Amino acid sequence: MIKRTWQLLAPANYPGGRRIEALTPEGNTIFVKVPEPGVARGTAFVGEEIPKPQPVTERWHDAICNCGSEGTFCCLVFLWPAAAWASIMDKIGFSFLGHINPSLRQATFVIMVGAPIILIIHQFQKMHQVLALQAKAASSSAAGPSKPQFPPEADDGAWMDLTLVAALLSWYLIIIFTLTRRAVRKMYKIRGNCCTDCLW
Repeated sequence: MIKRTWQLLAPANYPGGRRIEALTPEGNTIFVKVPEPGVARGTAFVGEEIPKPQPVTERWHDAICNCGSEGTFCCLVFLWPAAAWASIMDKIGFSFLGHINPSLRQATFVIMVGAPIILIIHQFQKMHQVLALQAKAASSSAAGPSKPQFPPEADDGAWMDLTLVAALLSWYLIIIFTLTRRAVRKMYKIRGNCCTDCLW
């Protein structure tokens, strides 16, 4: 059987073996396989046409305890869940505003990956402040009894602002992840409800 190939221009960076969707000059939708070791954005490449994948409907492709059929994606979920979730949102065209809007794909990916980074930085700052206060208390105890000292009010205000931002970001991520899972359910006609979407 002769395999059909197409000359394409990569709209983004793709790893080798990735299945991507493309349009023929006649306007027909085809699926091609990216050659190894992958292609960079704006690079011309020859892709091998493959059969159209059959989407899984009315059920999730993998169960809760399954690692999944894509090993690299499984590692991404384990190492950086936000990036994996942003990838899912990109595939279905779901935006950071909570609805389908493919034009906001790039901004959505940046926000969904960047928000957890802000939370991590906030946690490290919090740990640093706690350790600094403990070290100061230990040195004060060694020097003898003294009056308790508190951080300046300005620092307290800035710290409360950071804590509020971190709390709002946490709730935003929970809500947007829930809405994304609901959008995937509706797209593939999978049974479920808001409670199961929230537990994801």
